[in-house]
Amino acid sequence: MRHEERNAWSRCACCPEPRQPASLDPVRPLSALETANELRAALARMGISADVHEGRGLALVSVWTGLVVWTDGLWYRWWTGRRSQTGRWLYAHHSAFEPERAARRIADRYAELREAPSIVAVGAS
Repeated sequence: MRHEERNAWSRCACCPEPRQPASLDPVRPLSALETANELRAALARMGISADVHEGRGLALVSVWTGLVVWTDGLWYRWWTGRRSQTGRWLYAHHSAFEPERAARRIADRYAELREAPSIVAVGAS
């Protein structure tokens, strides 16, 4: 018996079932809120509590005074605590596809801030 295909996506002349093209389900990108919640959960597993706030396509993860991470669903960004030679703030960024690794980097910055003298204590003296 000879198979005679009418076209690549329809059934052949002798087969009753239509052929379906091989396809993968498209991967749905995560929203900014979802990636922020993933980061918050990764930080929580490290013993660091954080709050998540969302609006206008961005989400913020408030970790500590001077440490707010924002995401657009693709990247995490936060201030490094440093400035360039021209005085511009320098930001760190990390792919939102790796919340665990981003959380480890953010935890390092969190530890720096916790060890630094408090802004309130410095201002009170």
